[in-house]
Amino acid sequence: MPSLGGSEYLKFFYNLTRGEIPSVDLQSELNLQNAVLSLNEKKLLSSAKDLSLGGFLVALCKTAFGKQVGIKLNNFNFINLRNDIAMFGESSCSVIISYEKHLQEQIQEIVKSYALQFFEIGESISDYSLQIESLNLKISMDKLQKNFEEGLVKYFE
Repeated sequence: MPSLGGSEYLKFFYNLTRGEIPSVDLQSELNLQNAVLSLNEKKLLSSAKDLSLGGFLVALCKTAFGKQVGIKLNNFNFINLRNDIAMFGESSCSVIISYEKHLQEQIQEIVKSYALQFFEIGESISDYSLQIESLNLKISMDKLQKNFEEGLVKYFE
């Protein structure tokens, strides 16, 4: 379950370094790594990104920046959390994957065989933007990428 405890979000927005860090279930983590390895060996994945540093939204954007694609989220808050936790909560044992739509059933079967959950959250789009339907939000990925990169420069200065 994602948590803001010890997260980059708390540090950046509130200058806080506190809270309970999410626990790690080693068996689930092993299952996840084996599932991703299996999917990759079968060449079913276009990308995979963990949710550890920065959480869900940061992981999505970093993946999109690298491929210069937009993102349309149809099922943004699929686990019914407060929006800030859903967007920026960090967790172990969570990965965002991208794949060709026709491979979804095969991917779901493999994920299920490792006793893991699968949530379809959205799709890649040609419009270089982040769109979150449930929040009626559309943001230019160019703007997000610029802010992300400038933030990294400031972070390491």
